[in-house]
Amino acid sequence: AHLALGLSDHVTIHLIPAYKQRLKLSKPVVKSTREWNTDAADELRACFETTDWEVMKATSDSLDEFTDTVTSYIHFCQDSIIPSHTRVSYNNDKAWFTPKLKQLWLEKRDAFKRGDRDSYRDTKYRFSSSGIAQPLVILILQNKTSKYGPTIYLQSL
Repeated sequence: AHLALGLSDHVTIHLIPAYKQRLKLSKPVVKSTREWNTDAADELRACFETTDWEVMKATSDSLDEFTDTVTSYIHFCQDSIIPSHTRVSYNNDKAWFTPKLKQLWLEKRDAFKRGDRDSYRDTKYRFSSSGIAQPLVILILQNKTSKYGPTIYLQSL
């Protein structure tokens, strides 16, 4: 119901797609995790052992203030000692695409862009034989609500 284009007999129609890409349905989620290991735990323990807790107790007037001060200090020590990793998770991420597989995929892509056939062939072999099927089998076995059950997937791999 819009005007015709110039002197033609065609009418303009504005089409709006009903489909939205899965990536654009929601914003990426930023997840931050802490990597606890024995060295970091020992360093955190040493930090707490050298802390003069009586100073914090003397400067606070009430139990709530003392609790808040100690909790803030513990979080400060944890933030400064325990290493953390931040990961951006997109809506269309695949659960089986591990960081190791991503690194191999990037190496394969870079070798292809450089035109290095030997390196490309090597990384392609390492990518295909790196155990992609194993994470898929684990993922399918963990998912008990699968429509076809895990045995069909295991037979097809």
